[in-house]
Amino acid sequence: MDRAHFSPGEIDGTAGGNTSRALDAFRRERGSRSRGPVSEEDWSALESDKAPTLVDYTLTEKDVKGPYQRNIPEDMMERAKLDALSYTSPLEALGERFHASPKLLRALNAGRGFARAGEVVQVPNVHTEAPGKAAKVVVTEADQSVVALDGRGRVLARFPATMGSEHDPLPIGTWKINGVSKDPPFFYNPDLFWDAKGDQSKAKIAPGPNNPVGVVWIDLSKEHYGIHGTRAASGRRSHFSPASWSGWWSCTCFSSGRASSCAARSRLLPAPYPSPLSLRSLRPPPSSPGIRLPPPRLRSLRSLRRPLRPLRLK
Repeated sequence: MDRAHFSPGEIDGTAGGNTSRALDAFRRERGSRSRGPVSEEDWSALESDKAPTLVDYTLTEKDVKGPYQRNIPEDMMERAKLDALSYTSPLEALGERFHASPKLLRALNAGRGFARAGEVVQVPNVHTEAPGKAAKVVVTEADQSVVALDGRGRVLARFPATMGSEHDPLPIGTWKINGVSKDPPFFYNPDLFWDAKGDQSKAKIAPGPNNPVGVVWIDLSKEHYGIHGTRAASGRRSHFSPASWSGWWSCTCFSSGRASSCAARSRLLPAPYPSPLSLRSLRPPPSSPGIRLPPPRLRSLRSLRRPLRPLRLK
């Protein structure tokens, strides 16, 4: 699924909601009538890509030496003291590069320490190049996805996504993509966080994959809104998670200007799952991203029963 550009999110060796929705999207794009678990028709389509599922990778000196930030404090004031929000270990960095959970990499490489240059490990054989420039990006709440479309409306790529909350509901409409920023800093403002501590103040959080907005910020013409990576594709730290490979891919696929737009739409939402991309509400200083994080609790299905209300730019 990952090589077909219908991302199941973090590859962990188990079937879950992200995988099911990615498979359904893959089927719709191909006009398949298959439903439920992976069918013979699905396998035939997926295995038309003859590339091996796993490949060998040799660790380099850079992989081993980093630099790494071994401990990332949870407190924003402490985090602001760091020079960079780097990966915490070679294993975390490799997981990002190969779209895999650290747990899966350990299982594939029993007895390997991921700490010695020259060590050969097995990793998922993922694509690293984008399939083309997107003419439109569609964020769908019902499908929990961000989809890049070409000029003819065909799917270039689809990624799982989290979006909105009861504090910051997903806006419905169509907007222009203003630009893409790589490795953005994060400007923390406790006034914009519902759960901020009373003794916190405004702070600048250094760039890096463990920065709250990840490694990429895709700015929208709707004020305070954008698409960004997250700090943990696995969702192990709620919405604070390692920056996603999807975000890096977006830098080459999503372009700025009139040719690119972002449409957000809402329907009844299935049970939500963790994911590597987010659409969130921001209140940034001029030219700088800032973010209002959603609360850790999930929205109810009832609160999402609202009609599709598209707004289009002329």
